[in-house]
Order: sequence, then structure tokens, then C-alpha cells
Amino acid sequence: MIPKSHRLTRKEVDSLFVPQSPSQRSASTRQILHTTSFFIVAEQSKIFKAGIAVPKKVFKRAVDRNALRRSVFDALREVGFLSLPYAMFVSVKKGVSTLTRRDVLNELTELYTKLNRSE
Repeated sequence: MIPKSHRLTRKEVDSLFVPQSPSQRSASTRQILHTTSFFIVAEQSKIFKAGIAVPKKVFKRAVDRNALRRSVFDALREVGFLSLPYAMFVSVKKGVSTLTRRDVLNELTELYTKLNRSE
């Protein structure tokens, strides 16, 4: 689990989804990334912060959703996202329930390289 100091608050999550005017978009550091299992909104920040949402469409039981959330947090740490100065919100898509841990790590590694390239 990621320490509380590295988790996004509700207010910070809401600020990631506020629509931007055209003048703000040109100067923005916000990025939206997709893979087959994840949707990520990332914005440059002073320190790494993350929030993860696992909808009921993916897993009906809260126990399963929480277990997946914890494993994604661990995968973020393992891949190296903690070294990036981003505030990011990760939403899990429906197909993730069939993936193995190695597949999740591969997709997050792909996203990590995309974010690193854009810095």
C-alpha cells in the first residue's frame, strides 16, 4: 500500500478532471493515457500522488476490488512510478479481471515509459 501522503485526496482527483480552457491546454502538463486495462490521467506535481478506482463493473465484491486496488498500488511502486513527480488517477477497465500480475506489470511499465518520454 502506498503511504497516505502519496494518495490523492478527493479534491485533487476532482481537479484532474476539471475542463480546461484552450489557453490553459497549451500550457498544461496534463496527460491522458490508455491501455487495454487502464485509463490514466496524470498531471505534473511536486511529489508523486496516486488514486485508483476499481468500478463495480470489474468486480462486484468489495473484497475483490480492494485486493485489485492494493495490487495495482504495489505494481506502481514496483515499476518505479514513485520516482515521477506526477499526480495521477488510475481507473481500471473491465478486462483487467482476466490478467495475471505479470500482464498488469507489463501494461504499467508501458505507461511508465510513455510518461518518462513526455517529461
